Amino acid sequence: MSVDKALDKTSDFLEEDNVLKRPLRILAAAFANYSNEKELQRAANRFADSISTTFARVFISDLLYAEREGSHVLSASLLELNMSMEQQRETIITVKTANNDPITLGLYVNLILLVFVIGTFMLMLTPSVYYKLQFQTQIGLYFLGFIVGSLFLAFAISMILARPKLDYQ
Repeated sequence: MSVDKALDKTSDFLEEDNVLKRPLRILAAAFANYSNEKELQRAANRFADSISTTFARVFISDLLYAEREGSHVLSASLLELNMSMEQQRETIITVKTANNDPITLGLYVNLILLVFVIGTFMLMLTPSVYYKLQFQTQIGLYFLGFIVGSLFLAFAISMILARPKLDYQ
């Protein structure tokens, strides 16, 4: 089977809401209708740039090689690519599991520390004095905004760190 037909068939198997369906169809059309190597290379690079993963680059390299040399070697190289992607996914899941506990602990320690510090100030100053200083002075409101903003920033950073990418670039 030719590369363009294989790409077209693959895109048919994808669901309509899959983000790869349209780029695969465009790539299949490029493989079916190219007039020279440079035109095909540009179309392939557009596909790889739109996906922007290392695996997309390897996929394009395999397709271009199969187009030049024949598709008899494509199956083995795609299986190897699939194994690499699965291995990368398993590695990321392992790293994510190992990193998730310290990240979550760091987030909760921030919240516990905030409650502890506020409680300590309340005991030292009495609650009425603390509330007056915290909410009725300009510097108290600035510090409260800074503290709440820092907590949200720490939360956002911990969420980003807890979800590493499934690909390397």
